Amino acid sequence: MERALYLVSLSLIERQLGAGFETYLNTVLEASRAQLIAKNQAYGNSALDPVRVFSKASLKEQLLVRLDDKVSRLRRGQAAGEDVADDLFGYLLLVAIADMRERRP
Repeated sequence: MERALYLVSLSLIERQLGAGFETYLNTVLEASRAQLIAKNQAYGNSALDPVRVFSKASLKEQLLVRLDDKVSRLRRGQAAGEDVADDLFGYLLLVAIADMRERRP
């Protein structure tokens, strides 16, 4: 009986941990989604449709440069007032979108 109770308890804990992870994951993804949509609207889709006045680099290359700049500021301690983790995550999502766009027929 003790073993059966242990297995039931373990199963409940595993389900709760799984649900907790999914809840946290959904919260983080929804926050990033909302932030990217708001920035996209505010900046006129400049990340995925740049004006290209000075740079003719590919969309993905331009996003990678922004990531490099963000990491550089973080490494040098000059990321004052920025939420670098959110920004990095957002740029990585934009790189994934750029990859998808490059692969489409």
